[in-house]
Amino acid sequence: MPNIQDILIDTFRKLLEQLTGFISSFIPAIIVLVIGSFVAKLIRKLLQKGLEKAGIDKLGNKLNEIAVVKKMGEIKFSSLIPSILYYYILLMFITIATTLMGINALSDMIASVMILIPKLIVAAIMIFAGIMIAEALKNAVVNICKSLKIESGKLLGSIVFSFFLIIVIIAALKQAGIETSLLESSFNLIIGG
Repeated sequence: MPNIQDILIDTFRKLLEQLTGFISSFIPAIIVLVIGSFVAKLIRKLLQKGLEKAGIDKLGNKLNEIAVVKKMGEIKFSSLIPSILYYYILLMFITIATTLMGINALSDMIASVMILIPKLIVAAIMIFAGIMIAEALKNAVVNICKSLKIESGKLLGSIVFSFFLIIVIIAALKQAGIETSLLESSFNLIIGG
């Protein structure tokens, strides 16, 4: 029959081994996170200055003039793009840190989020471009209706804007990997009658 003292000593030894193993993986993970935070901040700052000098906010200002975008708030690309990249870089370093600590489930989850981010960025670009094109189409319809002295030009322009924007949003959602068959069939029913 095992001695209670031996059981306690063995249990304590196992706990010490686990604690030592955790600390030996925790310290490198913290170092990786500190380095990752520094690298992400540096890249964000450099990219923000570069984008400001390149004048990318002029595109954001054009978008901010559109009524739909005004309702969402001001878009400033020189801070939006570096912030997205900052968090993406942080996620990369967090994945490395969690792998070092042996937390594979968390590493896999973060990796799947990292795979989704580029898809969401492309979807956002599609929506921004779609909003600009929809606004241009709306203005063209309004101007044509004015030149032809059609009184409901603003209404027709808004319908064209909404129609085109719905198509762009459905395409962007599909690009992001979101199932859109229900939206597409509903939209087809509304249009087709």
